Amino acid sequence: MDSLDIVILSIILIVVYLLLRGFWNWYYRINRRVELLEDIKTQLELLNDKLRKD
Repeated sequence: MDSLDIVILSIILIVVYLLLRGFWNWYYRINRRVELLEDIKTQLELLNDKLRKD
């Protein structure tokens, strides 16, 4: 491998790393929002049950 091959391979690896990191950040944000919505839903269900008992 000459130096040009190493440079091209390095650029490809950096691009793949950035794409994976971007996908992971996007996935984490969406997953966190889903968890928060599930928590809100649980709290609303508990409140609804409490209000119906009264």
